[in-house]
Amino acid sequence: MKRTQNKLDATVLRQKAEALLKKKPLKTVSLLSEFEALKLVQELEVHQLELELQKEELVLANEQAELAAEKYAELYHFAPLGYFTLYQSDKIIDLNLSGAEMLGEERSRLKNSRFGFFVSNDTKPIFKHFLKEVFRSKAKITCEVTLINNGKMPMYVHLSGIAIENAEYCYVIAVDITDRKQTEEALIETNAHLENLINYANAPIIIWDSQFRITRFNRAFESLTGRLEKEILGKSLEILFPPALTENSMALIRKTLTGERWEAVEIKILHSDTSTRTVLWNSATLYTSDGKKPIATIAQGQDITKRKLAEEALVKLKKAIDTSGEAIFLTDRDGVFTFVNPAFTSLYGFSSDEVIGKTTPRIIKSEVLNKSVYEVFWKTLLNGDEVRGELINKRKDGTLISVENSSTPIIDEDKNIIGFLGIQRNITERKLAEQELIRAKERAEE
Repeated sequence: MKRTQNKLDATVLRQKAEALLKKKPLKTVSLLSEFEALKLVQELEVHQLELELQKEELVLANEQAELAAEKYAELYHFAPLGYFTLYQSDKIIDLNLSGAEMLGEERSRLKNSRFGFFVSNDTKPIFKHFLKEVFRSKAKITCEVTLINNGKMPMYVHLSGIAIENAEYCYVIAVDITDRKQTEEALIETNAHLENLINYANAPIIIWDSQFRITRFNRAFESLTGRLEKEILGKSLEILFPPALTENSMALIRKTLTGERWEAVEIKILHSDTSTRTVLWNSATLYTSDGKKPIATIAQGQDITKRKLAEEALVKLKKAIDTSGEAIFLTDRDGVFTFVNPAFTSLYGFSSDEVIGKTTPRIIKSEVLNKSVYEVFWKTLLNGDEVRGELINKRKDGTLISVENSSTPIIDEDKNIIGFLGIQRNITERKLAEQELIRAKERAEE
């Protein structure tokens, strides 16, 4: 098709050239010799060939230019970016198909429309400032605005604009950044949620970097240490530990950089009032995106100071009970043994395994005392009162012993009786001495 058009164009040009030649006055020329005529004809033929070559080159160049123009048009219209040509008044001179899709209208209907009409009210001031700066500075200016199009979801776009020298219009490129903005907003929301979780968590939480500098901790940690976050941010972790324990504590912390994860590591923390808190820690190490380089560690603690003190007190109590010369035992509410100390096994001759799980009457009841004594005994205990008195019990070998007994109900938080504590002292020898003294007195009075 293009070749045919080119031939038609050449015919028309020749006709125009012949018409112009006829209008020119004829020049008088001298007669040429046969040699000069042949030479002239040869030169004309060569010149004709040169013109034909030039013509072919021009035709080829024209075809290439048309092809390039077609490709440019395709690139312009079907590019994923929106291309706009705007007047200083923000009126649209031209735009591509992607730009029309961004604005939600047909391309033909958008020409001569105001671009600002499609910008959301909250970002209109940003767009107006952007366009003003584009024409003022003559440099590339960028901004981010929100486009509203035919009731669809808002589209976030990044605009880049530059004014044309000595012209009243500018070129603007629009890039759809909706996915990125939504991701950023979701990330901001997630970070805010995590920030609240950290801030208002009941457990103390602390974060430090790879240089063991404190970068973050929450309110529970402030309460644990008696220090405000702003006072120690950026400082070394060493300030958190009792001086005598600093080196050992830091040795444990350095292991987190090797990827070691704490499950339950006990580290003491120094309070601002110089007291010490015992804290059970778990931790996780954070790495760079390639997972190779540690950049921070986050640790969460549980203050077990009271528990440790209770455990220490319990150890002391157990030691006192185990070394006591008095028989001490515990039972449940039904009188079943749950604990006996060494003095009890020594007094009655039973091992703890022979006693635990058995009821007190079955093991040590002597049957010497009247049944009513035991009825009053249990009635008093079950009323929540302490029982003191002397009992006659039976050892494993069947011998009878006299004991001074103190039994006390054990009450839970709901004021329910859950068991009993018994403390007994062997007074057999004293009772025998008393009986011997009575007999001696009786003999003296005879």
